[in-house]
Amino acid sequence: MKKSTVLAVAIVVMAAVGADLEVGPYAQQRPAAPQGYITGVVQSEKGPEAGVWVIAETRDLPTPFIKIVVTDDRGRFMVPELPAAAYSVWVRGYGLVDSSPTSLGPGAAGVTLRATVAKTPQEAARVYPGDYWLSLMEPPAKTEFPGTGPDGNGLGTAMLTQNHWINSLKSDCNFCHQLGNRLTRSVDHVMQAKPELKTHAEAWEWRLGTGVRGNAMYGVLQNQGVKRPLRTFADWTERIANGEVPPAPPRPSGVERNVVLTLWDWGTDKSFSCTTRSPPTSGVRP
Repeated sequence: MKKSTVLAVAIVVMAAVGADLEVGPYAQQRPAAPQGYITGVVQSEKGPEAGVWVIAETRDLPTPFIKIVVTDDRGRFMVPELPAAAYSVWVRGYGLVDSSPTSLGPGAAGVTLRATVAKTPQEAARVYPGDYWLSLMEPPAKTEFPGTGPDGNGLGTAMLTQNHWINSLKSDCNFCHQLGNRLTRSVDHVMQAKPELKTHAEAWEWRLGTGVRGNAMYGVLQNQGVKRPLRTFADWTERIANGEVPPAPPRPSGVERNVVLTLWDWGTDKSFSCTTRSPPTSGVRP
C-alpha cells in the first residue's frame, strides 16, 4: 500500500475516533457552561465596538441591582453571575449615544447589541464625565490676584492667589456637588423657572442664594468675591449653551476592560416611611 494511502486512512481513523470521543463518555467530563451569564457582542454601523460599557439593570430583586462590564477588542462582552431576574441591557460608550434597552435573562448567549454612533460632538459629549465639562471653566487669571473686594477687581480679599480661588471651588463647591454634571453645567432650567432672569450671571446668583443651603452657598460666593466669580460661572455655562464641548475621553483599554462593577442599592421599599413616592429613575443614566 502506498504511503499516501496509509496516511489518508490514518487521518480518517483519527477523525472517527475524535468524533466518537465527542459523543462518548469523555464528553460528560467537560465542564458545564457557566450559569447566570449574558454574553454577546456590541456592534454599530462601524462594526464591533471595543471599550464600551454593557449595563444590565433590574428591579426584580429585593433592591435595584446593576452590573457593568466592558467590551474587548472585538466588541465581545460577558456579564457574569447574574441573579435570576429580567434585565434591561443597554450600551454606553464614548462616541456613541445610549442604546435602547434590550430585555434579557441570565443564560442569554450570542446576543448582538446594536449601538448608534453619535452624529455630532454635542450628542457624543452628553455622557462625558463631569470633570471633563468642568475643565472648560476658566478661573480668574493669576494676574488678577490678590482680590481687592467689591469696589476693586470683584474678587474677595481672602483670595490672595489663583490657587486660593481654585481651592475654594474644590472644597466649598465641588465638595458637595459634582460640578460639570448635566444639572450644574447649565442654567436653562433656572431661566425657565425664573423668566425675569435675563443673563447667566443673574441665573447663577439666584441659584447660589436659593434653597435650604442657599445661605451657605451665597456665603461661599461672597468669600470668592461675587462679581468676578459670577462672570466665571456665566462664561462657562454660556459657552456650553453655545455648543462648546470638552475633548473626548479615551475609551477603556488594557486591564481597564477587565473591570466588573456590581451595584446594589442600600435600602428596600420598606426603608421609606412614606407610603407613596415618585417612580425611581435609573442609577446609571445621567
